[in-house]
Amino acid sequence: MKQSDNRMGEATLPPARKAVLLSALLTFAAFIPVPAGSATAAAPLEIFVEDNADPFSRPDGSGYANDIVRAAFAAAGVDITLVVVPYSRCKKQVIEGSAVACFSMSAAPELVGQVKFADTPLFSVTPTYFENRKRPLKARSEAELGAGVTIGVVREYEYPATTLAAQARGAIFDAHRAEQTNLKMLAAGRLDAALVMTNDLTGDDYWPHAAGVSNKVSVAFHSPSIQIAYLGFSTVHPQGEWALAQYNLGVSRISDNGTLASIRQRWLTPK
Repeated sequence: MKQSDNRMGEATLPPARKAVLLSALLTFAAFIPVPAGSATAAAPLEIFVEDNADPFSRPDGSGYANDIVRAAFAAAGVDITLVVVPYSRCKKQVIEGSAVACFSMSAAPELVGQVKFADTPLFSVTPTYFENRKRPLKARSEAELGAGVTIGVVREYEYPATTLAAQARGAIFDAHRAEQTNLKMLAAGRLDAALVMTNDLTGDDYWPHAAGVSNKVSVAFHSPSIQIAYLGFSTVHPQGEWALAQYNLGVSRISDNGTLASIRQRWLTPK
């Protein structure tokens, strides 16, 4: 009888007492620990990405590299969201640790100890020098570039040693936000050359067409170096090591199941 009375009493708790109990339960749940480094459906992992590196990463969040990163994390069971920003911000925040990862990044002295790269590159590019058709360069190779030449480069991009050697010889690197900006300035006669990171997905002619200056500029020569681009992870962000391990696992899976090859084939003819 007493048991029956107790159950009835619980079923008929006053509304005010029910509210107090519910509040206590919710407060307790808020303090249940979540495994360190885990991403949840309520809080997807934020990955920063460059906003202007077509066809790899476009302003609208699409791109060849973007597809690889999304597919790799999905294969590892990690929910992510891409945060599309200028590359200078992407790089700065992963170094500071306010972003867990940024792409596409390449090896550079200032990144040693601050950024860890994924095991598998996203893509490779070739530094390519464009000249104004009406004002061709006197230099016919990267090794001949030096004092008296102003070259348009992208702000905060990493460049290979052979390219930086031209700067050491006296070439002026004039940094701007995007490849298209440099090509337009070259066409307008405001630069002597524009350094563009070309690739085998689109070919050399893609960027002049994108900038609308293909009738005014042309390739002068290519650098002998190749630049390798990666997803880079912060060494100071609390989720950096975990995210790197998950991404490497995911890339291995999409490589084995053919997804990686399928993504590349889809982007061989950009739309």
